[in-house]
Amino acid sequence: MTAEREGFRPLNETERAILDRLLEVSFPGRDELRAQLEAALVRPWAECAEHCPSVEFLIESDVRLPDYGSTVVPVEGMASDADGIPIEILLFCRDGTLHDLEFVIFSDRMKRMPRPSEIEVRAGHDPWPEGYMPPPLPPNAEPQ
Repeated sequence: MTAEREGFRPLNETERAILDRLLEVSFPGRDELRAQLEAALVRPWAECAEHCPSVEFLIESDVRLPDYGSTVVPVEGMASDADGIPIEILLFCRDGTLHDLEFVIFSDRMKRMPRPSEIEVRAGHDPWPEGYMPPPLPPNAEPQ
């Protein structure tokens, strides 16, 4: 294994299911991101490994997104942890490829991965669905 691939592995079933859920909504570049997933490897964020499942991507594909600029979040999701605390899920792209799948948590650690069916999804440029309200944060909660 080359040094640039060290620690990377194929997506697990849960990661793939969450990404498939995020990519259900229509937005420019969605099909290119789906194609990139076929050749995607991931590794956990070192600074997050103990409390959240965020990963970075290594894309071994020539498929690239339309030029959005250097970094973009084309799609995001919201869900709740087992204790009702919100989880924000952000899919970052950089220089035309998938870059990170980030889970923003508002407690010391995530209790469980959200089921794909529990994730409210929107394209990065769309408003949240009418009537959608993420669960309230507990007093003094800050993102991790």
